[in-house]
Amino acid sequence: MRRLRAVIAGAAVAALAITSVGAPTMAATTAKGSVAIVNGIPGTKIDICINGREIRSRLPYGQKTSKTLNASQKRLKVFKKDPRGCRGTLLAKKRFDVLPGENKTIVITRKSPRALVFDGLGPIFGAGSGGRVAMRHAADLGAVRFVSDIGAVYPQPITHAADQTIWRMGDQGIRSLPLILGEYVALVRVIRPLSERVVVGPRTFYLRLGNDHELILVGTRKANAKIVKIKRPAVFFP
Repeated sequence: MRRLRAVIAGAAVAALAITSVGAPTMAATTAKGSVAIVNGIPGTKIDICINGREIRSRLPYGQKTSKTLNASQKRLKVFKKDPRGCRGTLLAKKRFDVLPGENKTIVITRKSPRALVFDGLGPIFGAGSGGRVAMRHAADLGAVRFVSDIGAVYPQPITHAADQTIWRMGDQGIRSLPLILGEYVALVRVIRPLSERVVVGPRTFYLRLGNDHELILVGTRKANAKIVKIKRPAVFFP
């Protein structure tokens, strides 16, 4: 399995002057988990099979699908679109484990590793967090930088995140959303190091409290690069 390297996240929201308004509703883990699968192969529709059963047909590039699964090891196979179920041109295959209450994300890419697995964010312990946003590099684009402004829509202004970190495929950065009334907004650009040429963006994403959000970079060149958003309910424990 490709080793994922965590990028140290900049303090995009650390400068916000906020007041806690109480913890979100606590959710309990279950005997099931889930997986979200993103098609990161431009110009290709894919069929997705888990344990020999097709769970999604003809998924377009830049789109995602999700599935709740019993906790156990799973076998993923991804095929180029085909009228036959779980047959045809094999694009990727991967074994992965589903743990109780865990949310995994798998991005299907054109080049190695073909099936890039990001582990779930896990539960949030203690008060003070209204959810998280994870930015993840899953594109065949080489080294990039993420430039993000994250703040509350109301009443706080957007604050700038000065982050010079260079990201490579498999890198990720995770930031917490402090508890505050209203909705957050993230303004995200992806640029080339040194040249500062823009690859994607600026793109605007709305982030609701009580949820975990993933902003996933996919693509093979500037003309087809995208950021895919995934939203899931966050799991809180006191």
